[in-house]
Amino acid sequence: MTVLPGCFASREPLVTARESVRVFGNEGYAKRVAFDRMGGGPLADAVIYRWTGDAYEIVSLANPRERITYRVAPLDRVWLVAQVIEGGRATYGIAKIDGPRVWTYAPECRGLNDADRAELKIEYADSQTCLVTDRAQLRAALQRSLQRGLHPQGYYEVVAPPVAAPPARPQQGPPR
Repeated sequence: MTVLPGCFASREPLVTARESVRVFGNEGYAKRVAFDRMGGGPLADAVIYRWTGDAYEIVSLANPRERITYRVAPLDRVWLVAQVIEGGRATYGIAKIDGPRVWTYAPECRGLNDADRAELKIEYADSQTCLVTDRAQLRAALQRSLQRGLHPQGYYEVVAPPVAAPPARPQQGPPR
């Protein structure tokens, strides 16, 4: 599943159930395409998404135990903030809708310099993660990351349901 590595995180979720938006209806199928940064090309995975009332649960069709829950809220008129809750903390990314695709971006903490982190009062949790404490701070950090330019991590593309395998043909006995 999509992981937001080395990015912005908070100890408590900052995107609330109330501001989480349903951008693709109640349920459907999507192809998740992640770009391999090592030059091996994109990796694809079929997923089903379900609106739970305050978030999207995304489940891998190849491995249904792989589940991730996204809350999505507007960042500005074009961009969305995506919140993933895992391992007891929330991590954040940025998304942009382009037709049937939702492009995902994982802004990295190291994309901000020391002056940025000091001005925004962002705590460096470890070498990879910046801890933010409130929504205003999160939005300011994500907006600053957008100003510096980001490369997409991949995208989700809404697709038709996978075609079921044809039923097995009954075994035929010996000719009569």
